[in-house]
Parts: sequence; C-alpha cells; structure tokens
Amino acid sequence: MLDWWTVLHGGDRDFGCAGPVLVPNRSAVLAASQDGILYTGNMQHLGQTQSKVLGSANLACTYAQLKAPPIFYTYYPGPQGTAPATRTHRLHGTPVLWRSASHGVMHYCWGENGNLRAWALSNGGASSYMGCSVETASAELQASSGGAPGGMISLSASGDTNGVVWASIPYTDAGRGISAGRFLAYDAANFGKYADGSGALLPLWDSQAWNWRFNHNRFNTPIVWNGRVFMPTYDGEVWVLGLA
Repeated sequence: MLDWWTVLHGGDRDFGCAGPVLVPNRSAVLAASQDGILYTGNMQHLGQTQSKVLGSANLACTYAQLKAPPIFYTYYPGPQGTAPATRTHRLHGTPVLWRSASHGVMHYCWGENGNLRAWALSNGGASSYMGCSVETASAELQASSGGAPGGMISLSASGDTNGVVWASIPYTDAGRGISAGRFLAYDAANFGKYADGSGALLPLWDSQAWNWRFNHNRFNTPIVWNGRVFMPTYDGEVWVLGLA
C-alpha cells in the first residue's frame, strides 16, 4: 500500500504546502500543492491508495478516493488562460473557509502570479468557481519564472455576514529577494461583474491608492482581532489598522 500523500509530496510537488483545511460538515478536507491544483479529500477515506491504481490509465480509480475530482485552483490552463509553463501558479497560503449567509460554504485562494479567487463548496464536496479579483500578485515581475509567494490571505466576518478578505501580496518576487508589498481588503460575498458576466471580487481598501509603502513579509498573513488588523511587514514593523 502506498499513501497518496507520499506520491504527491515527491518530486517537489509539495502536496499540502498551503496547509489543509477541514470542512467537517461536508466530510471534506481541502488541500493544494505547488501545481496549483486543489485536491478535496474524503474525511471518511483518507490515504492508503494502492500504487497500482496511480497513473493516467487509472484516473477514475484514483479520483474515486477523493471527495471530488481535482480542479485547477489558482489558474486556468490552455488557450483561455495562462499556462503554468509561462508563469508559475503555486499556492503557498492556506485557503480561507467561510460559511456565508448569501452563498453557503465558500473558500478563497491566491496563488503566485495570479489573483484572489472565490469558490462555493457544494454539499457533496464539489467546488464551483464564483469570481476573482483584477489585482494580481507579482504584477511587476519581469522574469519569466518566480513570483513567490502569491497572496497571504485571512478573513473576518460578523458570523455569516459582513465578510472581508484581507490580503498581502508582493509586487515582484519575494521568494528571491525583498519585494515591495501591497495590502488589500475585499468584500467576501458581494460580487461585481466583468464584461463577460463572470464574478468580480471588489476591493474595499487598497494601500496602493494611499501610496502606503512597505516590504512584503513572505508567508505572514494579516491577523484580525478585537476590531483591528495586524499586518506584519519585512521592515521590522507591524501595521495596526482600526476597523471603521
């Protein structure tokens, strides 16, 4: 018997590098890897996949071990989107989960060289795309590779309403050097519309609009507590912002 985590973790694919998220009321666990793909595990049947069922010839058997088939989580492949060979779209930040009054169970991710994305999770454990931001992590990166770490995100809410996604992103590549940072807040549930009719996550506040300057602190997420947002920077400072 070969555990499927071991297989995915090999070859620097780093399964679970973003951190797993348990969804008990869906009997699911959300986990992504450096390939930008979301795997939805079945909490009633985790691991111990036989090695003989792994591989392209046995995809149906492999997927049957999961709660739902894997999906492209941080990017869209093929002609309609940016291919991973052009830009890396690894996920280094744990997905954020929230039960909203208007959309039910939702989760959010922000991969490198990509944008904030919102998903709805069905009772059966399948994820459906809801919308994304126009703002992009590492938007000023000139190189054809790199761009770590993507968006470091957290969420605050009044129970199932007034959800806000807080995000810290680099302008270039914080994985290979110091990068200037950008701090944003998004409405977590009320979407706008793009010209093609797809959902748009709308910023409520943007440090760029205020010309606030700081260096991005890789892998550190904003923390919301007691009516304040605590955002660590790579400048040896922690921003403390009050919530209006």
